[in-house]
Amino acid sequence: MSAPEAPVATRPSAPRSPWWRRALLLVGFASAAFVLSRLELRAMVEALGRVSIVTVLVATLAMWGNMALKAVRWQRMLRQRGARVPASLTTPVFFEAMLWGSLTLGRAGELFRVAPLVESGVPLRGALASVLLDRALDLGFLVVVGAASLAFATGHVLLAAAVGVATLVLLVVVGALGRRQAIDDAPPAGRLRLVLEEMRAFFYPAALLESGVWTVASWATSFVIVLVLAADVAPEAHALRLLAAAFIASLSTLLPITYQGVGTREPIFAAVLAADGVPSERAVLLALLVFTLNLVPVLVLGFVAGVWRRRSRR
Repeated sequence: MSAPEAPVATRPSAPRSPWWRRALLLVGFASAAFVLSRLELRAMVEALGRVSIVTVLVATLAMWGNMALKAVRWQRMLRQRGARVPASLTTPVFFEAMLWGSLTLGRAGELFRVAPLVESGVPLRGALASVLLDRALDLGFLVVVGAASLAFATGHVLLAAAVGVATLVLLVVVGALGRRQAIDDAPPAGRLRLVLEEMRAFFYPAALLESGVWTVASWATSFVIVLVLAADVAPEAHALRLLAAAFIASLSTLLPITYQGVGTREPIFAAVLAADGVPSERAVLLALLVFTLNLVPVLVLGFVAGVWRRRSRR
């Protein structure tokens, strides 16, 4: 009698998100389609003809500058934490992660950065914390600047000042609680305590100040994209309202009903810039151009970085 055959091991399939969660994306695309259907497309095409090649080149270079400054910020955060990871590793990893982030909801693809760090010897808790806190810096900056600029542009000067003062107080408190730690120290027991200790280790005063400077510089280059495009498409728009529209629209990319803000950024730009007399057609066109020139340079540089990483590892 022959021995029974061993069962064939099957590889479990990767979990998929529920169909309704994927279907939520249709809400954003439906919103964009509805907005476009209400506009005069001929007026949008005429406004598009005003955008020069020089403007596109400047906007592309500004986006690449934004990516470079954020890559330096992340590398410096790791160095301040005690992780001696060379920029020759972190820079292409960061660029490729931005590509994956731009293709996923809530930029979840940026967690791609964790694995190469762990492979290079960085503890998992430090690698994961570096990515999450790096994203938290951008999120916090968007919330503060978007809220303050919108309040100021709509005449609520005291509210804008209150947002600024509250932000400074929060930064002082976070910095005061921070403490420099060696990255190979034994982790504390408990998940909450581990999270708090990693935040303290990344955001002690000197590290928090440097990270803040890199954050401001990187977002300043991002705002250049909006300014140069608005100079061609909506020259009457006030700089503060452009700032508010751009940063609030960037926050909308976190919503689960939209891909990279499609369907939300267009009505945001139209509503905010209407106060300056910008027609909806040109405001929506500006939103679409900002989206395109934030996305395409990321895809190009991220693809090049990914190819370079794989060839260099052979």
